[in-house]
Amino acid sequence: MSKRKPAPAPRTSSQRFTFVERRSRDAFLASTAFTGAFVALIAGHPSSALAACAPAAANNVTATCTGATINQGNGAPGTSASSFGYGTDTETNISVTVVGGATVTGNNVGIAVGSGTFVNQAGASVTGVFAGIRTAVGAANLTNSGIVLGTSADGLFAQTDAVVTNNSGGRLEGQTFDGVFALGNATVTNSAGATIIGAGSGVFAFGSATVVNAGSITGTTGPAVGALNGTATVTNNAGGTLSGSINGVSGKVATNVTNSGTITGTTGAAIFTDGFATVVNNVGGTISGLEGIASRTGANVNNSGSVISTAPANAAAIHNTAGPLVVINNAGATITGSSAVFGDGPVIVTNFGTIRATGAVGIRSTGGGVTLINNAGGVVAGAALGHAVTANGGGSSIFNGGTSGNVSVTTASSRSPSSGRMSICFTGAARCCRARATS
Repeated sequence: MSKRKPAPAPRTSSQRFTFVERRSRDAFLASTAFTGAFVALIAGHPSSALAACAPAAANNVTATCTGATINQGNGAPGTSASSFGYGTDTETNISVTVVGGATVTGNNVGIAVGSGTFVNQAGASVTGVFAGIRTAVGAANLTNSGIVLGTSADGLFAQTDAVVTNNSGGRLEGQTFDGVFALGNATVTNSAGATIIGAGSGVFAFGSATVVNAGSITGTTGPAVGALNGTATVTNNAGGTLSGSINGVSGKVATNVTNSGTITGTTGAAIFTDGFATVVNNVGGTISGLEGIASRTGANVNNSGSVISTAPANAAAIHNTAGPLVVINNAGATITGSSAVFGDGPVIVTNFGTIRATGAVGIRSTGGGVTLINNAGGVVAGAALGHAVTANGGGSSIFNGGTSGNVSVTTASSRSPSSGRMSICFTGAARCCRARATS
């Protein structure tokens, strides 16, 4: 029987830009097999404890589940002849409420319908092997204040789009794959005190992912939030944590992040995109990974917090591999890494805070030049043997209103074509601006 590819192995620093592997879902998600341990769990419930989801599962039904519902499927309330806790993967436009203290358990899937709306109240739980809740035809809309658990796959699986509100105290967990998985788009609100965790990804969408987080979202072997073929749009509020084994947030087309909490990428970038990255890191926000922010076609970063590269070498706190990289580093903000800001295209930086390299160069462009405005109080510093700024290709200009020693530019470290020139401006100098050939 074919299975979905296993979660990817941790990346080396040289692989940090590789997007999370494409994964497929196949027939095993529809299997009725179940583990011996899960059978023992089901068998442990006395028959007298069986209650019901009523009425029986059908199209356009509004159902309420009380007590302990086990393997009812689409049978009469109180029966237990299916491998699904409630539903049979086919019922559409169904609405299910699991009341506080109630449980819905399936040998295969906890709640399995075609499409539906689900409310899992505080103190309630929905548990299955291949998903806690699954829609096999259409969209899933879940409001959760209890526990939704898939022991051998996902917490929530949606055949198309998933809309999730995970309230304080709510826990969505996929112990083998993802906390929330959508074959379409995923829209998730995770409140303070709420948890989404996946052995793969926390939230993963084949399309786009839109996430507002004030709680905890964790991808144990994948990203906290991943959008395989679309855009990842994330607001991480104060107190919110997004932690990914590979990347914290990954978007294929683009990644748009507003952060006031903590975003971590353990073996990759905290924020990654194959496309354009737009990042606002507010006061108190921390973005930390082997690379803090990594983009492939351009980036616009406004930083009032901390952006950190944890790699000892060959990485940058902010790294863009093509197109323009625009950075505003505000007063009190820090950007630190082996290299701090590194672009393979033009790099434009306005600095009021601290930009510091721990192993190489503070600001570097390998093509397109560097434009730096270092305002009063701003610090741009290279490592002990590195330069504050280096630039290759095109014209570059530096205006330094801070301490002049913070910006070090030499012809040896600022090579460009013979037509390229470096304009250097220091406030208070006898000649404020002077042009220097960099050939």
